[in-house]
Amino acid sequence: MSKDSDNIKELRQKLVDAIPHMMAYARSRVGHRDEANDLVQEALEKILRRIPRMKTDVNLVAYGIRAVRNA
Repeated sequence: MSKDSDNIKELRQKLVDAIPHMMAYARSRVGHRDEANDLVQEALEKILRRIPRMKTDVNLVAYGIRAVRNA
């Protein structure tokens, strides 16, 4: 595997680990699970498109919460 592939895998795993934090934040903002799911899904789609350009040291919990806030 290439280094880029390894980095993308690492970032995707970090993103998966960030999802519960993103969900908690989204639920605190909107109060309803379905609306929170929609916000997180929209944020995840945006983040996944950006992953190939990200550095592996990015804090994806903070990045994910910011993406939910901007969704």
